[in-house]
Amino acid sequence: MTTQQAIDRWTMVLDEILIPMTPTIRLMQQAERFPSPRQAPGAIKAATDALLSAWVTDPPPAGTSLHEALEPAVTAARELKPNDDRLAPIHSYFDLLQTVRSQIQALNTDADITVDEVLLDMKLELKLSVLVSRLGHRGIMSLIDQRRQDYSRSFSKDADLPDYLDLDTMNPTNEVSATTLSFSAILAMADPGILTFDELMIGDDQADKALTLKRFAGQWIVSFYTEWEDLFRKQLAGIHGCSVNDINSQFIQELGRMRNDFGHGRGICKKSANNRLLKWFEKGEPIIPTHENYRQLFEELENACVALRVAPTSRDVPIQRQPVRAKVAPDLNSEFDRAAAAVPDLTADEALTEALRNWIDRNATE
Repeated sequence: MTTQQAIDRWTMVLDEILIPMTPTIRLMQQAERFPSPRQAPGAIKAATDALLSAWVTDPPPAGTSLHEALEPAVTAARELKPNDDRLAPIHSYFDLLQTVRSQIQALNTDADITVDEVLLDMKLELKLSVLVSRLGHRGIMSLIDQRRQDYSRSFSKDADLPDYLDLDTMNPTNEVSATTLSFSAILAMADPGILTFDELMIGDDQADKALTLKRFAGQWIVSFYTEWEDLFRKQLAGIHGCSVNDINSQFIQELGRMRNDFGHGRGICKKSANNRLLKWFEKGEPIIPTHENYRQLFEELENACVALRVAPTSRDVPIQRQPVRAKVAPDLNSEFDRAAAAVPDLTADEALTEALRNWIDRNATE
């Protein structure tokens, strides 16, 4: 019982050791000791660090088949002594790593998985998605900074810089092709602009908040929400023995509103203005999270995972709302939309439900 994502992660951890070191270990198959005792500490560190570090930071949940398969390798890694220059323990350890790798590759992902396994995968997926997106922002800002530095240096050298970046080779070029993008377009579309004197002297924490940052936010929001709908939500429903529609989270729902704003609103806040937890933007603002927003994102992720560990009860299952079979005058409909939108933290569905409930209560007969 484990997930394919966890198997893939731990296979990578073991390969981090096996692929670079196995050829060298095989060359010393007939030797009894390292050529020099001073080689032993470094070799043992290289042979164990990746495994022990991953086991400390992101271990598979106790009691799972993945945990049971990996535990002997972890124990063996901890028993290797840096001051022991004998090769026999190293050879036995590498044989064990190969065996463990084969065992985890053969684990049955169709068997029952645990809620802790799914939630660990979910946390890592969101964090990695955010990491990739934020590094993308740093990458393009680094490209822009380098271009400006090269431009300044070109004054003294009386030399012109290439006008284009080749997106195939990622090198500057003067040759125009289907794969080139001009540096002038990059600066105009991605650079937040030159700092003013006041921003330079006083500081401006929004100085790098170019509109292109919407693209990076959209990447992780859309990617993670898709993984939720297509994978994690279904896995949790199977674990808790309920329907997929019964698995809900306000945290995920609010990310879904942001996803909707990217899919149908070009990354401009509309539906996500109704968020209560992740209330980051007002209607009409571009969805560009701040450092504080990201801190809150991960804190709310932890809270959401705590709630999702527990099977939903009848109180947790949302009401499947239905359209009202009635029509009203256009001016009344417009007045309702304006009134509902003016109330903070209130959706139109909730406003209509309250209005209908009040009308029914006033007109109900015994």
